[in-house]
Amino acid sequence: MERLVIGLVRTSHGLKGDLKVHSLSGEVDHFFCLEEVTIRKNGREKIYAVEEFKLLGEILLMKLRGIDNPEDAKTLAAAEILVPRNLAAPLEEDEFYQADLVGCRVIHQGEDLGVVKSIFEGGAADLLEVVTPGGTYMVPFQSHYVGAVDLDARTLELTAPWLLQ
Repeated sequence: MERLVIGLVRTSHGLKGDLKVHSLSGEVDHFFCLEEVTIRKNGREKIYAVEEFKLLGEILLMKLRGIDNPEDAKTLAAAEILVPRNLAAPLEEDEFYQADLVGCRVIHQGEDLGVVKSIFEGGAADLLEVVTPGGTYMVPFQSHYVGAVDLDARTLELTAPWLLQ
């Protein structure tokens, strides 16, 4: 079963062990259907039953069974929240899960230029970390830099090859 990271634990909230959650997709509706999640921190994973998700204004809060005080909640700060792929946010047209882009070849006019190693959240756009024979570069994942994405062929068309110089 393939799993995807759908969010990050920011910090604790309140006295009962609630966790502030950042949704990587920006969507939150899919969180409310979750009965359990895997929490990954420092390479270690643990499955938790979800007691509740709730919105406090713009803040998504998660309550996990067994995390009942702020001290325990703080130990999960910066952890990743993973779920099976079918429980992640549904994709719209021209949207992709970050995990699907990692490992894709970056091409320009049919020439292999490098490979996507990882993805970082940036201010204006996500940044693709592209490893080339000449070094590692950050490419904004925006339509005026990245053209066609073919997940079947595992390729991304780079429309601005000068970004890798």
